[in-house]
Amino acid sequence: MVLSKPFFYNVIKSEDGRVFVGTSEGIYQLEGTKMVHFVSKKGYASISKNGEVGINPEGIKNYIERKYLYLLPFPNLVRDEYHAGTKDYFYICSGGRIYIFDIVPYQYSYANHSIRSISENLVGTYSGIYFKGTRLGSPAPNFCDGYIHEYDGKAFVCYDAMMIVDVQSPQPNQYDTSSVSYWSYEKSHIRDIYKLPDNGNYYVATNQELLLMNKSEYQFKKIYQSTNKKNEINILGNNTLILLFSDANYLLSYYDGHTDTLKMLDDAILDGTNDNRNLYLLTNKALYLFKSDNSFSLLATIPKAHTMKMISNTELVIATDDGLYRFNTLNLTLSPLIVGVEFNRRALFLKDNKLYAGSINGLYTIDVNDFDELIKRNKSETSSIQLPNYIYWIGLSSLLLATLLTYLLIKARKKLAETKTQVIELHTAHAEVLESLENHLSASK
Repeated sequence: MVLSKPFFYNVIKSEDGRVFVGTSEGIYQLEGTKMVHFVSKKGYASISKNGEVGINPEGIKNYIERKYLYLLPFPNLVRDEYHAGTKDYFYICSGGRIYIFDIVPYQYSYANHSIRSISENLVGTYSGIYFKGTRLGSPAPNFCDGYIHEYDGKAFVCYDAMMIVDVQSPQPNQYDTSSVSYWSYEKSHIRDIYKLPDNGNYYVATNQELLLMNKSEYQFKKIYQSTNKKNEINILGNNTLILLFSDANYLLSYYDGHTDTLKMLDDAILDGTNDNRNLYLLTNKALYLFKSDNSFSLLATIPKAHTMKMISNTELVIATDDGLYRFNTLNLTLSPLIVGVEFNRRALFLKDNKLYAGSINGLYTIDVNDFDELIKRNKSETSSIQLPNYIYWIGLSSLLLATLLTYLLIKARKKLAETKTQVIELHTAHAEVLESLENHLSASK
């Protein structure tokens, strides 16, 4: 947020945490983004030794720094800068303007990159794959649109094929290019790889096939084939030795060479996770619960959802095309974490109580302990939204006009009904007169 009127001279902060700006219209106290007039005298705001806020009569500039110019437009332009901050806002005064920044409880990196998948050491984007922050050069693929998972010191990068990288390099921030290998399966696009914890088997999902991978020779054996080329296979997790996966809107299981259909939903199953008791299933419209006793229920309607991650025994994070949300499985509440941002499918990762969420324009890193603060802010912003006065009057005028038109229409219909009744009565009377006249003429003859 930028304010250019009045002309801003400087910004200062008192010992008790209040923030003031000196302007061409006097001193204002900043309360968030709201300006409250404090002193009418114009000039540079200053604070005396006893804590009184006023104007420095000599116009001496305080806090002249150039520490945060990189946050402003034209960052290479040399100019004076004054800054002050609170818990929720950071203020920079420069060039007669005041720049107000929200202090958000998350980090943002890989700006202008579409983040497709995240693991402990790698980040896959549509414009390259990064190993500990460094972009991998050729022959590494220049994009990633499948999952990246790390098992047993190796990273498995799924794009059209699969790249396997040794991430246990003795040198930090580097990887051993000689250990990189590339694997593909016929003409299929590899989208995911999953290691079953209980037996160490590797399963690979392509668009239409589920494969069992030999972990020593990296050879593939087809164990399931979708009958519809438009369908998509998604690995959802496991229940001990049973692998759970989906084929479009079908929930299936695989164990010891046998595939069983467990359930069918109305929409395609895009993601799933379990807490060793219950299996949560996500479509692009809703979140479902599939219990161990095979009972099934709708938990919440969530438009444009696609990816989820379990962060505790009672909480899920759900990514959508419109934002990031937390779902509480106990009280069944859905709360906004980040709204108005399109997050990518397959781009959620949890490590050391930090959630990494990939969007179409960057990577968000959020400490799970800050979730409540994010939710509180979103609710506060939503409740503080007010329509401009002209919208209010337009709405009120439209309502009054609609009421008037309804009244006139009812009145017109009533009048029409009365007129119709009168016409019918007149027609009846006329018919009776004609009948009487005919009877009279007949009698005369």
